[in-house]
Amino acid sequence: MTGVGGCPVFGIEDSGIILFCSPNPGSDAWAKPALPDSVKQFHAVLRQVFANQAILPFRFPTILADENEARDHLRKEAAQYGAQLRRFADDAQMEVVITDRSGGESNGRSRSGTEYLREKQKREERLRLAADAIRKLSTEFAGDWSQRHTPGGLRLFALVKRDTVPRFLDGMRTFSVPPGLDVRITGPWPVTEFAEMKQDSHG
Repeated sequence: MTGVGGCPVFGIEDSGIILFCSPNPGSDAWAKPALPDSVKQFHAVLRQVFANQAILPFRFPTILADENEARDHLRKEAAQYGAQLRRFADDAQMEVVITDRSGGESNGRSRSGTEYLREKQKREERLRLAADAIRKLSTEFAGDWSQRHTPGGLRLFALVKRDTVPRFLDGMRTFSVPPGLDVRITGPWPVTEFAEMKQDSHG
């Protein structure tokens, strides 16, 4: 398996945790203009490892000085890393992005303040109803949900068991997308939205 810049990926094991990493070839090899490809390579490694086991992804780029620093980090964070990996060992994260393409916000800005607020309320209600319907369809499979607002709509995150992902997707296919909305479903992904990690743990 190769990672960013085509460098080999290897594992460092300490305190019962395996840290997957690769040599840093220098920022010239992975930063601009190569950054988009570097990000794709980074996520390709995550997908390969996640296909076989639970993982806690680091941010890209996370750079450690050497193997000794990597081992020190594992020893320091082993308790919380181990707890999260055990908690989500059989879980995956599915993402549902709901986008309002009606153009109500841009049109509303050319109207009065009252009309703009009324249109905004209608748009938020459309999104809320769609999100509620999606959650209802997957009640049997999703153990938990998280939600974030985006400039164009909502991002929903579902916590599901790995072996129920196909049934989760089958349920989503029965969803009738309301006029003016787009719905995109991706996953399975690592459970980054649900893992409870200290802010500074990913370097």
